[in-house]
Amino acid sequence: MDNINWSEIILFFLSNAVLLITGFINMQIKLGNLDIRLSGFEKSMDKLVSKVETLDKHQLELHTKVAQNETRLNIIEKHCEMRNK
Repeated sequence: MDNINWSEIILFFLSNAVLLITGFINMQIKLGNLDIRLSGFEKSMDKLVSKVETLDKHQLELHTKVAQNETRLNIIEKHCEMRNK
């Protein structure tokens, strides 16, 4: 036990510490890149939601116009029926 090579043990722990630190730095870089991608994705989703809301608004307007036209058609049909009697 007296032949412990302290320099090898210290070198072993230092090399592992360097590996852990570089791994942590690489992980932080990847997380930063992921944050950038997620913010871009969020912007795209916001645009998509806005377009869907616009489409919903247009669909509602079209349904309203169809209902108005159906009402007009019913009035015209009733008027024609009354004329023909």
